Amino acid sequence: MNNNAKTVKEIFSEDEIALSDLFHLFYSRRKVLYITVGVFLVIGILVALTSPVEYTAESKILSESQQQSNSGVGGLAGIAGLAGIQLPQINEQASLSPAMYPEIVSSEPFLKGLMQERFYFQEKDAELSLFEYFSEERPGHMFSKIFDFLRSIPSRFFSLLEKKKEWQIPSEGEVMESEESNGTKRRLTIQNTTPAERYVMTQLESRIEIEGEGRMIILSVRMPEPYISAQLNTIVFEKIIEYVVAYQTDKQRENLNFVEARTKEAEANFKKSQLKLADFRDSNQGQMSARASAREEQLQAEYNLAFNLFNSLAQQLEQLRIQLKKDTPLFTEFEPVVVPTNNSEPNIPKVFLIYIAMGVILGSFLIFIKLIRSYLGESD
Repeated sequence: MNNNAKTVKEIFSEDEIALSDLFHLFYSRRKVLYITVGVFLVIGILVALTSPVEYTAESKILSESQQQSNSGVGGLAGIAGLAGIQLPQINEQASLSPAMYPEIVSSEPFLKGLMQERFYFQEKDAELSLFEYFSEERPGHMFSKIFDFLRSIPSRFFSLLEKKKEWQIPSEGEVMESEESNGTKRRLTIQNTTPAERYVMTQLESRIEIEGEGRMIILSVRMPEPYISAQLNTIVFEKIIEYVVAYQTDKQRENLNFVEARTKEAEANFKKSQLKLADFRDSNQGQMSARASAREEQLQAEYNLAFNLFNSLAQQLEQLRIQLKKDTPLFTEFEPVVVPTNNSEPNIPKVFLIYIAMGVILGSFLIFIKLIRSYLGESD
């Protein structure tokens, strides 16, 4: 019996199903596949035509940081200990690897600060902040907007029927206090996020991509206008560098401020001891008694200790200033951002391939359903 005479039940009842028989079953029903692929191809064309044009600006930067040195701390700690001063430890340096940069970019404080940046949009012939642009324009192709609107209808309907509870929402920047189990109080700063801000942050987060490959940091920013994408790329990198430098040098700056304050105190004590010793010598010129000599030795010892402490702290202060410069991470521009000339989206070939693949998958599934129904119908 040839393939054309075989039924679905006969083919699936055999011990071994030949690929040629399966191909014949699908090929005989190829009209379904043609229809689904055609429908999805039309949808793909509509999506490509209605999708907003986007431009992607990319830049690359090399990150470089030095390990922190701990030289000179031990001697100073011993001298400071004589005066009852405990210096902070600076043997470890906080660091952020490039793998953490995506978390920085997607954080709420970073995105909230970014949405306030202002640009000139040629399309609207106006200077707007990113928050104003995205909250008013809401870019996206027609189908996504329709889908989002239809999806929001049930939630809007039930929100009207539901009795709203009145919550006392803290205002932006309000400071609240919470009591810990040990009785101490912790101050918390409240920050509110409106739905419009959440939408804009989602838009920005989806348009910024950053990845680290060793010391290389690659940043891509996608925006509806080429010049804005290049400008925003530069701003994002500047903010990331500012954040990383502040994070990695925060401990060193604390140490520097601490030692600087101790140096001022030691200088004041040194000058005070110096004046005491000078006043005592001026008032006890000539032959002094044993008691006066003992007092002079005591003042001299206090002066020597104050001078040694002040001198050591002054030296360490200068070392910390040098160390802070050494520990500040360096960023070298490897590949500067260039204003894109060609749009990155919509990628028409990619859109066509995706929708054709979806049509093939759906068509194959429908053919498979038809084969099962034919097999069950012949079995009855």
